Amino acid sequence: MHKVFSMVQTPRALFEAMPGDDCAFVGIAAADGTWYLRFYANWDAEDRELIGRFDLTLPSNIAKEFEETVLKSSGMVMQRQDAEAYFETKNR
Repeated sequence: MHKVFSMVQTPRALFEAMPGDDCAFVGIAAADGTWYLRFYANWDAEDRELIGRFDLTLPSNIAKEFEETVLKSSGMVMQRQDAEAYFETKNR
């Protein structure tokens, strides 16, 4: 994940990575397929703040470690779903 954060560096870099197509996410994956991150960034209605969302897909053994090491120290709250439930909600 440190490599991902070094690629992003600033909120503006997230926005600049967007393809310009409404609701099209940018995806980044590990070469070995162990994780997949996709994000969407855009300006709010007043064009003042960058807003967005992201999904992170991890194998269950890595997900537990991610929760314990990254999420606890960041203060972020994330929703956790198994892959089947996630893809079912995205394909509706």
